[in-house]
Amino acid sequence: METVCWSDSPNTAIRVPSAWTKVNNIAQLINPQQTESLKTREERKVVELRSPDGSSNSHLLLAAITMAALWGLTNQDMALDICDNSMMTSSSLSPDYSLDFDEMATSCAEASEMLLRVRSLYEKDGVFPAEVISHIAKVLENYNDRDLMTRLAGMTDLERAKEINRILHRDIHKH
Repeated sequence: METVCWSDSPNTAIRVPSAWTKVNNIAQLINPQQTESLKTREERKVVELRSPDGSSNSHLLLAAITMAALWGLTNQDMALDICDNSMMTSSSLSPDYSLDFDEMATSCAEASEMLLRVRSLYEKDGVFPAEVISHIAKVLENYNDRDLMTRLAGMTDLERAKEINRILHRDIHKH
């Protein structure tokens, strides 16, 4: 089972470090247009983003992440509730699976279904045209990998390693 959560750990896709404790007004150092000094620890937050997949279409990925950030900024109370309920702390040596995190798709076919269920979020304000969402869903469905986990589980270690390598490299130059 793969879950969707965020963390303060440096090994996550999106990380919000505790704060810059020994540096004041780093926002002004990084962004000269920032004229107001940040006074409290909460104001000194930094968000780090690591690309989830090097074979992804980076333009679409960054557009979706930008949409998510905008939603969080315009729906702050709901966004904070979601964050409170989906944080995994770096002090945890192993994930607490009793927490109720949303599950990630385990195949491209599942990802296609999930995308189609929430397509209106992406199509809002014309950021992603309906044709783009339909095309991405079709491409994902065409991988025909709904039973991938079962197939991998039935392979020897060597066969599984070769199949994973083939999957990881099949579309590396496609996007």
